[in-house]
Amino acid sequence: MNPRTGYEWVIEADIRNCFGNIDHGLLLQRIKKLVSDKKILALVRSFLKVGVLDQGQVQLPTSGSPQGGIISPLLANIYLDQLDEFYHNEYHALTDNQRRRLTKQRKPILRLIRYADDFVILVKGNEHDAKQALSDLRDFVRNTLKMELAEEKTGMHSLMEGFNFLGYNFRRGISLRTRKMSTIIRPSKEAEIRFRRKVKEVTSISTTYQTLDDLLRNLNRLIRGWGEYFRYGWVSRLFSKLDYYLFCQVGKWLKKKHKSQAKTCY
Repeated sequence: MNPRTGYEWVIEADIRNCFGNIDHGLLLQRIKKLVSDKKILALVRSFLKVGVLDQGQVQLPTSGSPQGGIISPLLANIYLDQLDEFYHNEYHALTDNQRRRLTKQRKPILRLIRYADDFVILVKGNEHDAKQALSDLRDFVRNTLKMELAEEKTGMHSLMEGFNFLGYNFRRGISLRTRKMSTIIRPSKEAEIRFRRKVKEVTSISTTYQTLDDLLRNLNRLIRGWGEYFRYGWVSRLFSKLDYYLFCQVGKWLKKKHKSQAKTCY
């Protein structure tokens, strides 16, 4: 997303019910290309065909890998690797000279970034190129993966508008420090709201039976996990704001626990 790379647009895409729509035949074909052991193939087939008990009735799936299954993330990655291969062969494997040639010819260059079934595609080109790339993606997902995009969660934006990916918000803007165009990376607003909601749960009146040590131990576990994940990017101001919010929530918790009339901040 650095301005000098030339990428200007981003495609946000979401596959509708990805885990539930994996085609068993296509998946097993891909695994057979890499694995020749029939026992392993039979085991994978058993994982795919395992029944689901629902209200006393066993339902046998004909497609998909149940989300939450111990092997489902691996199988989904193997299946979606077809998407990686397509963009790698078409764009990622290009040499610098080939990229310069395409740029001179005003042809688009795409870059896929995927984590499991969450992915975005950066487009080096104009708005028309981005629309065409989105159309090509729909065709590939429908014809090759035998899946459909969730249209309500799929779209394209300029990098100046920004987008959310894996809990972060990415956008292009002016750096306050250098006053130059830069990539701004922050935790998304949704991620911040979820964190505040979790803190409220931990410090609710229903937890006042705990000791202060227990409360702080639970909060520290939450803070450490969230802070380690979101410590990248422009977060110092947000962390200071959340630090103050935590201080106030603990103060209110102490007031509830001891029924004191001490003032607390809000």
